[in-house]
Amino acid sequence: MKFVGILALLVVNLFMSGCGPSIDALSETVRNSMQQQFDTNEQFKSYGLKAEKVTLIHEQDKKYKGAASVVLNGKAHEVIISVTADGNNVIWEAPPGSFMFIAQLEMQKILNSPNEAVGLTQAEQAEFDRQVAVEMEKIREQAKIEYEKNMKELMGK
Repeated sequence: MKFVGILALLVVNLFMSGCGPSIDALSETVRNSMQQQFDTNEQFKSYGLKAEKVTLIHEQDKKYKGAASVVLNGKAHEVIISVTADGNNVIWEAPPGSFMFIAQLEMQKILNSPNEAVGLTQAEQAEFDRQVAVEMEKIREQAKIEYEKNMKELMGK
């Protein structure tokens, strides 16, 4: 899954005549943007994700790379992110598959479901496998829709 977070920076004192924000201030801005996505995006909000920490390094010009520590059910997961900051806006994105730990959680829920008793017949196992494939496809499709929506917003269309 690839997600893009956009946050218009309203705090003018973070930027000084062409200079970018400090790494610490930018990291906190990105962390806040990620948390806002987790709290409001339908795809994330039911999981109670917590953007705990963002660490960035400056690559070149307005580009930064880093990692976000995202907590799910008390376990931290490192999510690699790319950030662009132009003095007015900050855009963060995570490459496809970055939030696969959520799909893994969903798979565990299915696999541990009390309705799925040990000793399934071959037909029952085949149906179960089909249902898992359908759920995974739904997750992929939702990620694609969200990505396309975010890209349209980013491009102003």
